[in-house]
Amino acid sequence: MDIDVQKVQKIIDQCVLKPRYSYPMFKNAPRPPVAAYAAVRLMGTYSPGYDEVDNKFDEGTDEFVFTTKGFRILSFDVLFSRDDVDVDFLNNSFYRPDVLDLMKKLGMVLISKGPILVKTLTLESQWEVRTAIRLDFNVIRTQVTRIPRIVKAHIQGEFQEAETSLPIDIDITFTP
Repeated sequence: MDIDVQKVQKIIDQCVLKPRYSYPMFKNAPRPPVAAYAAVRLMGTYSPGYDEVDNKFDEGTDEFVFTTKGFRILSFDVLFSRDDVDVDFLNNSFYRPDVLDLMKKLGMVLISKGPILVKTLTLESQWEVRTAIRLDFNVIRTQVTRIPRIVKAHIQGEFQEAETSLPIDIDITFTP
């Protein structure tokens, strides 16, 4: 998921036209050594529907290849260190051709954005103005799982019924 945060950082930097403007948000991390910045955090991911599923056999590796492909919605919180023009600039930039091209290149589509209420007692007492925005992106996820074919199995055990006990010893070998 760090890769997704890095992608959103690139998008935000492009939106505000400032290289290295955004940083990943970590709990209790020191502030970046710059005057103004945006901190980015992945808040969650969910699947809005069903995945496309494919199961094939790869004869070259003697494995089953199980593939799922589907849409995911990733939600990011973007917290600005200053309540200035960068916030408004970001909000108005998602239709610019350069930002649209970058999102396409990164495989992310913005599906919604909106403000987040970040007022707390600490912020009120320290007069620290912050603006936060929630960005929801639609992405396509593909997962490939390779499962080796079982060609040999050995089963040992014991069958019991009442006072009768029978040993079980079975060797199975798959021959194509």
